[in-house]
Amino acid sequence: MSSRHDTSSLTRSPPLTGLSTQSQCIHTLTQDEDSVLSLAATEALLFSGGQGAHLSDIHVWDLDHFRLRANLRGHLGSILCLTLREDGKWLFSSSGDGTIRVWDTETFNCLYHIHSSQDVGDVFSVVFSNSLNTLYFGCQNTSIQWFDFSDSKPDVPHSPNITYTLRNHMPRFFEGSMKEPEEQATRYSIPESCIYQNGHFGYVYCLLLGKVPNVEGETLFSGSGEGDIKLWKLHKGRPIEHLRTLKAGVDASTLTLALHDGFLFCGSQGGNIKIFDLETFQLIRSLIAHDDDVLSLVVRGSQVYSASADGVVKQWNRGFEPLQAWRDHKGSVLSLTSTHSYLISGGSDKLIKLWPIVKGSIQPEVVDSTAEDVMLYALEKWIAMSTVSGVPSQLEECRRGAKFLKAVLQQLGAESRLIPGAPGHNPLVYGHFGARSNKAEGCQRPLNVLVYGHYDVIAADIKKWDYPPFKLTGHDGYLYGRGASDNKGPILACIFAASELQEEHQLDVNVKFLIEGEEENGSVGFFQAVEQNIELFQEADVILLR
Repeated sequence: MSSRHDTSSLTRSPPLTGLSTQSQCIHTLTQDEDSVLSLAATEALLFSGGQGAHLSDIHVWDLDHFRLRANLRGHLGSILCLTLREDGKWLFSSSGDGTIRVWDTETFNCLYHIHSSQDVGDVFSVVFSNSLNTLYFGCQNTSIQWFDFSDSKPDVPHSPNITYTLRNHMPRFFEGSMKEPEEQATRYSIPESCIYQNGHFGYVYCLLLGKVPNVEGETLFSGSGEGDIKLWKLHKGRPIEHLRTLKAGVDASTLTLALHDGFLFCGSQGGNIKIFDLETFQLIRSLIAHDDDVLSLVVRGSQVYSASADGVVKQWNRGFEPLQAWRDHKGSVLSLTSTHSYLISGGSDKLIKLWPIVKGSIQPEVVDSTAEDVMLYALEKWIAMSTVSGVPSQLEECRRGAKFLKAVLQQLGAESRLIPGAPGHNPLVYGHFGARSNKAEGCQRPLNVLVYGHYDVIAADIKKWDYPPFKLTGHDGYLYGRGASDNKGPILACIFAASELQEEHQLDVNVKFLIEGEEENGSVGFFQAVEQNIELFQEADVILLR
């Protein structure tokens, strides 16, 4: 039995039951010259932090159009951690310069600049408690520190002309020569009373906030270079209180943490993922997950995703079994984040990759979100059909492309059919979206708009393409593939626009489509086919050439 899915349908295939390595990456973004060390995202915006040798930017990407929207500048070292307030209005960033900054995600202004009263080294991890209005961060000097926004006073009044010079500080992993920028944010320092010295016997690489059974309020989890995971009780206006230490066994650093359904997932140096039951605090599983350090973990729906220095992203189910694995990055996968729509990864190859998530699965099921999602999926399937005209060996593929377009028109509410072309050549595709009925007295007949286009393409020399010509590839806000702009993309855009207007009862004109399959081959048989079916087109008032 053939494994090929029905190409005439806009329904995506169900999730695979076994381990799959098929990539579903739908777009790739390039982050200048920096490795992507950290990521955070709202439904509309993606924030990425890089490994800068000096002044480091936080890149802000528009997730609707996959374009760079802004750069947030201020840190003097690598951006090691990014996290968002629950409502998405504040972005917290920590850096190799030993500071934390708070950014307004609407204006992109830096609101606060927070630094410790100690030389902390790198600030590896940051989490924010909404209930306590308090920021917690883990440091290279093994301390855990916190900042209460409701009970803090700035060092000095806000001034746009203040220049703040860092004290001498301990060496950090990712910094080079630095020049302090002009400081415009309100500055705060962490008092000694808000510092838990020697929280671990190693660097505090990761922090996580979550609920623990039978423990009131939020619990802070911390992982470090010694490998232990510690649990801390949080108090408003008082120091954190050590509750328990979870021993992960072998002496391997705990680099990342995730919480799901009462289980704590701990990504470790060497490639293992340790899983603790928080009801009993027992280590119940140690997964040999990757061939190198596990650098990031993300939970979305019922799935857990892991990223590693081995260059692989894996998906795990409730039973701690791997479902899928992807090796799309050329180098280490350093960071993960997710939205309701995407799983997003950042790598040492300076690339950010996005995969669609539907119902908690990275393998899409049924497209039922937006018209734009369906259109892109239809374009992806259509681009994969090498509808090269004038080549006898491609006649069947061209016919398949024509039938696909006919099916798309029908599924979107149009009347559609194939019109035979010249013998031995490709058929034409006809489609018609009718205007809404208007029975008011004195109304004239609606205008008839005829949209002309072509679904055939010219052959592609693979050696001259940066991307596979018959695979739709998104990169830095653009879609690449043979026919993406000439002419399959514009055709689908018109069809989906007409369908959406018709569905909303806003289509005031009749829209007819005449899409040929021999335009790149001199339009062989086109005029004869139109003449033989002139009753379909003779009342056209406007002709739109795509």
